Amino acid sequence: MTADRPDPVRGKIAEIPRELYDAWDAAKTRASVWRAAAASLEDEIREAIGDAGVIVADGKPVAYRRIVKHSPWTQDAIVRAPKNGADNE
Repeated sequence: MTADRPDPVRGKIAEIPRELYDAWDAAKTRASVWRAAAASLEDEIREAIGDAGVIVADGKPVAYRRIVKHSPWTQDAIVRAPKNGADNE
């Protein structure tokens, strides 16, 4: 059970409008397509930056490469810089 939703009751059926389901299904599909596009663009960024830790566009920091070591794996993430231009990472 989540904090704001009850556990499902086995065998209980709920009807929803077809339009609601279709909108949800389309959104899930679009999200999947955008996730794949973002992954492809991230690959291009990683190729372009090499071993740099700060990523700039038009001379301003737009993203950072953040490495977090966990045992036994390491997380390597590109994170967006603050929009206000503060370089505090």
